[in-house]
Amino acid sequence: MKADWLLLLTNVDGFLMPNGRKKPKLVRVVRKLTPALEAQCNGKSAQGRGGMISKLRAAKLASDGGVHVAIVNGRHPQGITLAMQRKVGTYFPPTNGRY
Repeated sequence: MKADWLLLLTNVDGFLMPNGRKKPKLVRVVRKLTPALEAQCNGKSAQGRGGMISKLRAAKLASDGGVHVAIVNGRHPQGITLAMQRKVGTYFPPTNGRY
């Protein structure tokens, strides 16, 4: 299948990194998914089955295939439009030089 974008809609604002005792910090861009980033995922959410780790792995597969990827809050009224403008969520640029 040919696609320019993969938008992963979720109930959080994107990939959130623990920030000590403070509120988790939104990661705006992930250029390379590392084991250290994967280790920050703490399992599944209350309503989901795979949690953020599944979204990160899907983002890696798609971006490795030349697709732009964003993890964005699906409840945001303009989430899709703003994600494609890279103004909300976590963005994964294509890694194979397709664009």
